[in-house]
Amino acid sequence: MSPCRLTPSEEKSKVLIDSNWGSRYIPAERKLLSFDPWNLIRVMPAKGSAFFRKLPAASENSRLPIPGAFFMIEIKNFTKSFHNRLVIGDFSLFAREGTLTALLGPSGCGKSTFFDLLMGNISRDGGKLFLSGKEIPHLKGTAAYMSQKDLLLPWLTLRENALLPIAVKKTPSASDIREAEELFELLGLSGSGDLYPRHVSGGMAQRCTLARTILFRTPIVLLDEPFSAVDAITRQTLRSLLLLLRSRFRKTLLMITHDVEDALLLADSIIILSSAPMTAREKLAIPTPKENRQGDPSLQEKKERILAMLQEKVS
Repeated sequence: MSPCRLTPSEEKSKVLIDSNWGSRYIPAERKLLSFDPWNLIRVMPAKGSAFFRKLPAASENSRLPIPGAFFMIEIKNFTKSFHNRLVIGDFSLFAREGTLTALLGPSGCGKSTFFDLLMGNISRDGGKLFLSGKEIPHLKGTAAYMSQKDLLLPWLTLRENALLPIAVKKTPSASDIREAEELFELLGLSGSGDLYPRHVSGGMAQRCTLARTILFRTPIVLLDEPFSAVDAITRQTLRSLLLLLRSRFRKTLLMITHDVEDALLLADSIIILSSAPMTAREKLAIPTPKENRQGDPSLQEKKERILAMLQEKVS
């Protein structure tokens, strides 16, 4: 398979469009997509398409993907109480640009409350939040949120649901619609844009939600157990798609999960949480390249260690 000829602008941006796969600096994508038993991931957008040309140019010293030259998100000493009961106690988190941080803890420990604090849905009692070094009150307008339920509007088609982040601000342009269609192609939803949520499977609905999350066009994505409502095979495909989209769009992700395997296969770092009041018990870095994680014996050791920690009774 020979790559197409580079245009001068592509030479400058160091992006080589391959007839199937995109940037030569992301060869791991071939392995990321190795598990796709239902062939949900079909054909990448055509070579030279606007989908790839929209990628910003990489500098001479920063080839893709390089997670995190600096802290995109700094969360310092968050606290929150309800009715004199401490729910989140002195919690801090630092996430580098382009990384995925998994929050893994027992049910009821305060994970979803933490996301509400980040989005400004409820006020925190104490602590500071920084985005790229600048203190901000919350992430509203800066982060997209994807929950375990697809939350698609039943009276809108899949295409209209995906375009909702744009439609609430303006009428989607032809370029916006084309971008949505290219995302649908990437996510294995080609030809499904005119269907309504009641006509599609849970996996298709969640992939539409993933497209909508990307179309928020925010640098940060908050994922609240995004795969918990789908079957095991669809979960595997969605994992691959999430990694692919992260490398394409350079998002910084925080993911709440109860699934140790999701955390180990997807995350750059895992924060083990205590029971309420929520604090960080331990942070684990996962240096193994994501395309090589299936079957890595060191991850099995980490899995057993994490499970043992989660099963401990934390006072």
